[in-house]
Amino acid sequence: MKIIPFFDYAVSKAPDPVSILHDLADSSTGAIVCRVRQSKDGVLFVCQDPTLARLCLCDERVSDLRFAEIRAMMHLCNRRVLTFDELLSSYNRSTPLVFHFRGFRPEASVVSRVVRDARFSFGTDSAEQLGVISMGFPHHRTVGFASHLAAAEVMMSAGASVLCLYGREPAAYTPAQISPLSEKCEVWIEIPDYATENLDDAIRSAFGVFASGVVLPVDRIQ
Repeated sequence: MKIIPFFDYAVSKAPDPVSILHDLADSSTGAIVCRVRQSKDGVLFVCQDPTLARLCLCDERVSDLRFAEIRAMMHLCNRRVLTFDELLSSYNRSTPLVFHFRGFRPEASVVSRVVRDARFSFGTDSAEQLGVISMGFPHHRTVGFASHLAAAEVMMSAGASVLCLYGREPAAYTPAQISPLSEKCEVWIEIPDYATENLDDAIRSAFGVFASGVVLPVDRIQ
């Protein structure tokens, strides 16, 4: 069973996000999910949540903030924001990274930079976008993030290498629901923040429905 954490600024008090990522990569046996978002003025950066409420007590969505505002708030909290450009130029580990592009459609130049590196996987909530990537780059690993089984089935048909189900705890699924998916591609289950099961029980539940990995916040591991 793969344990796949999200990159999270809060995992360490160190202000350097690249060091945080490398430390996480050194201790990971599966992969790391880097959720990529876009600021109001078009800058791509890594941020697990849609707001900075957990990190900086700012409830405004990051997609409505200019990058200078995001950077300033992170600086006030003694943190430095990790841009997508910096990540690509600085990451020097072999641990695979999944880039989950959330809330926007990345440009072709961004897609090109991802698919040229075998360590990177393209992740999306859009079955249409996943199908385009799978068709254009058939040898590249893609991850479809699906909030329900019907969407997962569409993504599987679109050529997903991996399906990551989110929005429900592993125990909410049955083997009959997951096995048709796991027969054709790898299946991960994202453990939600509100999960009631402890990690060991969640892993057992995921294994029992034929999932091969769980995606989770780092603080659920610690």
